[in-house]
Amino acid sequence: MTGARLLIDFAGSDPVAGLLAAQIGADGTLQTVTASHTFGPQDTVWFCSQNGFFDAVDRCQSTGATVNVIVRRAAKSPARHHPLQYDLLKTLVAKVSGFSLRLFALGEAAATEIRASGLECEPLVSPQGGGAQTFGRAEFNASQSRFRLLSENRDSVLDFDAINWARLARDYRLSAVQEDPPDLIDIAEFANRLPAKQPADRSDFLFVTPNGVGLGHLTRQLAIAKELQNASPDPDQVKIAFWCFSRAATIIQRAGYSVFLRHNADHLGADTPPWQQWETQAFAHHLRHSRPTAVIADGSRIEPFIVDAMKQPGCHHARLFWIRRGMWRADADDRSLADVRFCDRVLIPGDLASAADPGATARSNPHPAGLSSLVTTAPVVLSKPDDRLTRRAARRALGIGIGRGKTCLVSLGGEAFARTSIIHDKLIEAARKARVRLIWAQSPMAARPSVDNDNEERVSLYPVTPYLAAFDGVVAATGYNTFHELMLQCTCPVLFVPTTNERLDDQAARARFASEQGWAEILEHETGEEEEAKLDAFFQQLRQSQPVSRPALRRDGAIEMATEILNATTARGTS
Repeated sequence: MTGARLLIDFAGSDPVAGLLAAQIGADGTLQTVTASHTFGPQDTVWFCSQNGFFDAVDRCQSTGATVNVIVRRAAKSPARHHPLQYDLLKTLVAKVSGFSLRLFALGEAAATEIRASGLECEPLVSPQGGGAQTFGRAEFNASQSRFRLLSENRDSVLDFDAINWARLARDYRLSAVQEDPPDLIDIAEFANRLPAKQPADRSDFLFVTPNGVGLGHLTRQLAIAKELQNASPDPDQVKIAFWCFSRAATIIQRAGYSVFLRHNADHLGADTPPWQQWETQAFAHHLRHSRPTAVIADGSRIEPFIVDAMKQPGCHHARLFWIRRGMWRADADDRSLADVRFCDRVLIPGDLASAADPGATARSNPHPAGLSSLVTTAPVVLSKPDDRLTRRAARRALGIGIGRGKTCLVSLGGEAFARTSIIHDKLIEAARKARVRLIWAQSPMAARPSVDNDNEERVSLYPVTPYLAAFDGVVAATGYNTFHELMLQCTCPVLFVPTTNERLDDQAARARFASEQGWAEILEHETGEEEEAKLDAFFQQLRQSQPVSRPALRRDGAIEMATEILNATTARGTS
């Protein structure tokens, strides 16, 4: 015997399963039916077609379960085989025993046809049902298995199997014509009568954090999470959690957020396909139980497990936001830009160096937009001007003393790709000659410039920005977050050492732009330039203690992104 469960047959990409879960108000008890499922007397089982029921009828016998079957009309015209299916179903109805069986149709026209064959059948949705607000029309193109999405500001296409149709019906009225196959006409009628979504008691946001090269993804998400809480009149009604693959998950915990710590296939030494299947089921289970209003992913693509999980029954509630920064390397693979079709919004954090962007994100996306709209905000930074400490307070907090000459912070990025050893000795020698004290930043994912060197002073910093006043200069890599924290909130001399072998981010283009604007110096140590002379000149500039003029932080990208997320998630749609 099994406990009480709500089971929905989910055969491949059949959209009815997702629509059905939205119609019957499926909650955390929902599971999808597999061939290995056994049923018990407390189970309510829904089969989304007579074919699914035919395959499982033997497993239903003598279980005491409540079995509901949606009888479907022909998926193609003319309907040659359905009279035979109706006859077979009549035979089975007469012979079933040991479980309760009811037959439903997706709409009134389908119910009338099925009853004419001699089967007792009722429409699943009454003519008085429905009421979901829609903002456009989704026209069927049955021959190409895709929708044409039309609204006041959109004319795009979306493949039938791209998303859960309950997500689509939240914003679009499905539009079928008489020439469409009967089953598509029935599905459109069913989708357009889904119940309207009721206001939620609280706002739940789930951030998906990849295991990136550094802390960029995590930092942007923390900045946005903070602003989502700040924007709420009642922070207790905002629940924020992180589905986190990052090795720096403790930073999220220290910020006060719940963390679901995950491991990718590489972490586990697992083959990717079975790991992908496992992670999809785990994520779908979480979506059904927690029912977040938004899933917010930051990365160069939308991970397949997110897409696959959100297609499953009961996983339609959340809107999907993709935080996708620009400045991709010109030679980077741009196929993942097609992932826009899965999203409600693509949020682009502004980049001060966007004029020098050589990559695919600076051009028009050749892939259909699907549901998504693209929004570019101001740069996103975690630390605000009010977070900055005075020089005395910063030095005291770091334990580096007061009045001990000129100091320079060295922060050269995540350990996976930094090559600090290439310039390590030259950097130390140039600082020694200039009588500048080096302080090496050791973040949770930073590389050490050398191994077991007790003569180096190290401080553990995250975030760095509040402590910048402690230093007279900074030598840093040119990742998105470091670049913008320094250029927007630092007035001391900065020397950028871009990591040119990083997988996607064009740090070199960003650093060159800053150099051209007079905001910073650049040392392209992997190009073979005269490093000693460049380092000597930088440390002489540092000793002069002249402030450097840089852009002012007039707009806050984290606030703008939080506003976009809140506006989209408060729009009324299907439940």
